[in-house]
Amino acid sequence: MADEANLKDSTVSQLLLRSARIGGPDVRISAGGDSSDYSFGAGVTAEDVGFNADARRTMGRDPRTTGRLSGYLGPLDAYYSKSEGENTRDQSFGGSLGGDRLRLFAERNSSTVSDAVDPRYAQDFINKDFEGLTDTVGLSGQTPLAGGTLSGGANRQFFYNKYPQHMYQESRPTYSSPGKPV
Repeated sequence: MADEANLKDSTVSQLLLRSARIGGPDVRISAGGDSSDYSFGAGVTAEDVGFNADARRTMGRDPRTTGRLSGYLGPLDAYYSKSEGENTRDQSFGGSLGGDRLRLFAERNSSTVSDAVDPRYAQDFINKDFEGLTDTVGLSGQTPLAGGTLSGGANRQFFYNKYPQHMYQESRPTYSSPGKPV
């Protein structure tokens, strides 16, 4: 058994050394934890392509499990992230496209809180959940200027929220930006 572990370790080491010698991809593998926090991750990156995956579990007052995938291919970057707790669930994904001077980006975040109503009043609600959705689009850029760099950006966010529904309301109250009730 120990010989197999040594063989695996030496094979991985040889592959990593060989890839470093021939200018191949960088490889990252990590794991860690203690009594209240566990995490692991892996990734492969090269000049024009890369991929990373990470996961984390935290215990304690608000236990959460979080996972994230991200990658890039040339000028395109993208990611996906999900996090879950006892009564909450968050999810986001997005990406960007561009070069050194100009970059376009977009992102979507959604969040759900189960049983968002105080337990003393919960019997008066048909739906006790809160759901929120935020979309962001924008651009950023930079250019050399007088021995320095001028940089800037602009973005626009769009919101859509669903609130808990009281038993006397015909439908769930909603709100969306730019300030128009739905």
